[in-house]
Amino acid sequence: MKLKLVDYLLIGFVVLVGYGLVVNNMPTTPVILPVEPIVSKLPDYWGSESVAFSVGSTGSWDVRLDGAITPIGMIQKDGKYFLYYIGADGTRGEPHNDGGPRHRALGVATSIDGKNFVKYSGNPIITFLPHNNEEEGVFSGAVTQTLDGTVVIYYSGMDAGTQTSISVNSDARLATSSDGYNFVDKGAVLEWDDSSLWGYGDEIHPVAAFQSGSNWYLYYVAKSGGASWDVGLAYGSSMDYLPNSQKVLAYSGRIGACRIIKMPDNYALLTCYESGAVHGGADIEARYFDLTNPTQLTEVVKTYDLNLYDIGFAVYYDGNRWLVYYLSVDGENIMVREGN
Repeated sequence: MKLKLVDYLLIGFVVLVGYGLVVNNMPTTPVILPVEPIVSKLPDYWGSESVAFSVGSTGSWDVRLDGAITPIGMIQKDGKYFLYYIGADGTRGEPHNDGGPRHRALGVATSIDGKNFVKYSGNPIITFLPHNNEEEGVFSGAVTQTLDGTVVIYYSGMDAGTQTSISVNSDARLATSSDGYNFVDKGAVLEWDDSSLWGYGDEIHPVAAFQSGSNWYLYYVAKSGGASWDVGLAYGSSMDYLPNSQKVLAYSGRIGACRIIKMPDNYALLTCYESGAVHGGADIEARYFDLTNPTQLTEVVKTYDLNLYDIGFAVYYDGNRWLVYYLSVDGENIMVREGN
């Protein structure tokens, strides 16, 4: 069929009217389409293990790596991974003679890839020997960063009272650093004999910490007459003022390391639980919580059997990559695995 001029004019009119309707109904500002929220989840499994670093040579401050809740944690700063860990310079002698580690202290190793680490030449970076007793030192720690990048470490400072005592008490102490290597000690923030502190009476061991806005939270393991390696939470309005505390988690056995992971939609608390002997192959258990009440944890959502030598580990998550660090079964190496 051959179109006439009037037909072409009619078609043109319809097209113009349609275009005008589309233009007049377009929004004047861009429309941001809703997207599905990021669903964060814990690893289903951990890959093969490799050595991150090993014990020091004979005579080194870290010739032993066992006998503490270690490694304590990792951060990223200035393009490097900083892994903080506890070492000891030998085995205790008289009057202890218990085979335990001597003069435990805190050090750091750094890495570019998160798997191969070099120990800092200035180690140890934190020591605590008020009476030069062989059982004194650092037993546990929690590391985090402030919003401006300051590195914050809470650590347990074990104090024997005298040079020859065979027992210790421990406070939770605070140290900060601008570069991750050189720390300024701020003193005790949780004292073992403070009756207002949940779990007071013997040893307080910090294990996980984080800042949320102007509030600070510190999870700790308490060892006393009223708490047998159970977990408490202290919190307050600044890193050195944590006046509130309460019980969070308890088992019939020992709870060692507790580590906090911040994820896009919640937080995870990973704990190392051991029901058997001191070196009984502890498992890692994961639970979720949110900031409306950090003392309330979900049931266990994941359990990882990594054949841990002791009740210490560190876990790291940057939004894309999971890494876990722990002591090897022979006590000679800090191992690393990547999560999937």
